Amino acid sequence: MDKKEILNRIKTVNKEKFSNLSANEVISVSKMLEYVTTPFDKEGQAKICEEKGRDNPDYKYAGMLAEEIIAMWDAKTNTSKMYGSLLDDYTEQFFAGDADDMEIWKMDHNFDSDVRLRENCKGFEQFVSDIKAYGFEYVGREITLYGEVENKTGDMPFDAEVSEKENGIVKGRLDCLFMNPATGKLLIVDWKTTDEIKTSGFGKMMKGPAYNFQDCDLSKYIIQVQTYKNDLIKTYKIGSPDSINVVICNLRKEPDPQTGRNYILYKRTMHLILQLWMKSSCLLSRKGSCFQRKITRQ
Repeated sequence: MDKKEILNRIKTVNKEKFSNLSANEVISVSKMLEYVTTPFDKEGQAKICEEKGRDNPDYKYAGMLAEEIIAMWDAKTNTSKMYGSLLDDYTEQFFAGDADDMEIWKMDHNFDSDVRLRENCKGFEQFVSDIKAYGFEYVGREITLYGEVENKTGDMPFDAEVSEKENGIVKGRLDCLFMNPATGKLLIVDWKTTDEIKTSGFGKMMKGPAYNFQDCDLSKYIIQVQTYKNDLIKTYKIGSPDSINVVICNLRKEPDPQTGRNYILYKRTMHLILQLWMKSSCLLSRKGSCFQRKITRQ
């Protein structure tokens, strides 16, 4: 199967099987992740930081009120989202291959004067160049995928009208897909532009079928991309567990001291989670122990 056939297969299956779904019949991957993670208590943590700052003048939040700390965190989050969106725009221009359009885009977004944007995009181009050296070619970006999840109990967290259906549908969108034509291997890439990807939950574990794993950024990101891999194999009959790899590519504001590249790769896999994720109806069950709340009709 070549690159064109892969995209045509995904487009055809989406149209034939999923084009008439209502919003109540679908749950996003990000929403699913909420059920196995503990929400960040922003207000509570900000108060703790405020108290620490009173006693320690060297603490990074010293002299700040909880409200100011929260505002700082929100600003940081919003900035990361903005640069993530800018990177999406840049990758679209890059793969379109129109040099004139790219130059116009750069002028419109102050590319030359925005160090963070410029370095993020540099890391992206370095990564693409590096995997091309291993024979990988661009297939597509922002690809919408669907996956069916078994509903053996008939009690999925969807609208009551569809809760008796045999399966529930999970929807996601992968950032970028590459293929090595010589080997047939595929590579799913998830771009990140955050300052830091937390790889430890500091003792806090995920819930439900993911209870063995740290409740941290990396765990959530890997589950996300592994879900896309599972979708390609099961829903679209593309590739196999051995022929599809996934990677989290964190684009940085400065070169990594060890590699000299403006990106860091995270490649840890969680096959056990995905097996439970797609096979265990309790993960999506309102009665499942990992659920703290329900999805109801708005």
